[in-house]
Amino acid sequence: MKKAQLELWRQLFADTRTHISIAKIVKLDLLTDRSELRCEVEIWPEKVGAIARLTWDQVGPNSGVFGFPNVNDLVLVAAADGNFDQLFVIRRLTSNEDKIPLQATDGSTTIKSLDGKKVKIHSDTRINLGRQNSDTNAEIDQNLVLGQVFKTHQSKYLSDVSVHRHLCMPPGYFSVVPNNAGEYTDERDNVIDNEAILSDLVFTEK
Repeated sequence: MKKAQLELWRQLFADTRTHISIAKIVKLDLLTDRSELRCEVEIWPEKVGAIARLTWDQVGPNSGVFGFPNVNDLVLVAAADGNFDQLFVIRRLTSNEDKIPLQATDGSTTIKSLDGKKVKIHSDTRINLGRQNSDTNAEIDQNLVLGQVFKTHQSKYLSDVSVHRHLCMPPGYFSVVPNNAGEYTDERDNVIDNEAILSDLVFTEK
């Protein structure tokens, strides 16, 4: 087949449909039954308006991994089989205003919410947090309660008790205040009363 004829056939059968584009979020609309988050987008570079459905990394019956974009965010949109009536937002894109969290710069897996938003983890059974040799299906058998702050406090408390001294008085008389009472009150004021002993993880295992 001559080269000119081959090029002609390529032009005739070329797929000129747009499948993936960059767009900007213009408006968000969560349906009342929470079945979809619809996004009004402006597709670049022509700035054509369209409605797209947001996709999620994981979904199931009333479950999944969800995070809403913001208005003016840049996103990647895809049209199923080139049909813009089946338009989906498949990924949020970074911009010059976005910064990679410092916690992730060493290659660590990082989940960080948008400013003013919470990170919520829900389960109807149990939430396990593991480290080191936790690559196993075995259940974690140590409950996370107060973490290192509690450990430090408890260690010091036991050390204080082990050297505690008080003066014995005749029966019927109160003993004098322990000569190391100030250490206990300092710990009460600086660790317990200012809530430093509380974990930042709320409602984990009891």
